[in-house]
Amino acid sequence: MASVWSVVVSDSNGEVLMEENPDAVLSIASVGKILLLLAIAQRFSDDELKAIHIERATALPVADSGLWQHLDAVNLSLHDLVVLVASLSDNWATNALIENIGLPSVWGAANAWGLSDTKLLDLVRDVRDESTAPRLAEGTARELHTLVTAIAESAPGSPGARVSSWLQLNTDLSLVASAFGLDPLAHADPSAPVTLWNKTGTDSGVLVDVGVVKGPRAEVRYSVIVNSGNADGATHTRELRDAIRTWGVTIAEITGL
Repeated sequence: MASVWSVVVSDSNGEVLMEENPDAVLSIASVGKILLLLAIAQRFSDDELKAIHIERATALPVADSGLWQHLDAVNLSLHDLVVLVASLSDNWATNALIENIGLPSVWGAANAWGLSDTKLLDLVRDVRDESTAPRLAEGTARELHTLVTAIAESAPGSPGARVSSWLQLNTDLSLVASAFGLDPLAHADPSAPVTLWNKTGTDSGVLVDVGVVKGPRAEVRYSVIVNSGNADGATHTRELRDAIRTWGVTIAEITGL
C-alpha cells in the first residue's frame, strides 16, 4: 500500500500554508499522548501532581520508548510521570497515568477540546490482539492542527499552557523538527531566538510530528502524519523519515531558521 499523508501547516494568523488530505483518519501512535497530558493538566494542579505518587507495579508493564523501565525508582510522582511522557514518550509512565485517571477522562478531555476523530484508544501494549484496540491512537491532521493552535493560544497558567511547557522538554527532534537545527536536549528556553514544542509518534509504518515552532521571521503550527502499509524494514523507515523531514525544511524556510 502506498503511503498516505495527512498534513496541515499554518502561520500564527491562521493562514493555511500547506495542506494535504487533512481529514484522513490515520494512526497517530504516541501523538495521542497529548490528549492524556491535557486530561492530567485539567484535573490536577501543579502541587497535586507533585504530591500524588504511583507505584510502577500498579501499571501495565511495557517496553520500547521510555526510561522508567530502566530506573531503580519504582515510585514516582504524577509530575515526574508527566515529564517522562512529555520528554521521552515513556510508555510505562503513560500507562501509569492512564490507569490513574481512566481512559474515559481522556476521551472527555478530547471532546472538551473539540475533537471527534482524534482519540487515544487504549493503553500502550507490547502486543495487540483481538481483545484490544487495534492501535494506540488515531486522528486527523486537521484536528491535531486545531488542537496545537488552541494550545499555543492558551492563556498563561491554563491547562493548554501547562501542556505546551511540558512538551518543550520533548527530546525527539528526529522527524519534521530535524530540519530546525535545535539541540534535542536543550531547546526549552522561551527567550531563545528559536522556540519549539512538539510531540512525535512512531510505529510500524507510522510517523507523526505535530507542534509549534517560532523563528526570526514567523511562527508556524504544523501537523504532519504519514501511514504506510509497506513493511520494507529499515530502508523504508529511512525513506519515510527523509520524506517527513522535507516538510520541516519548508517550515524552516518560512520561519527564517
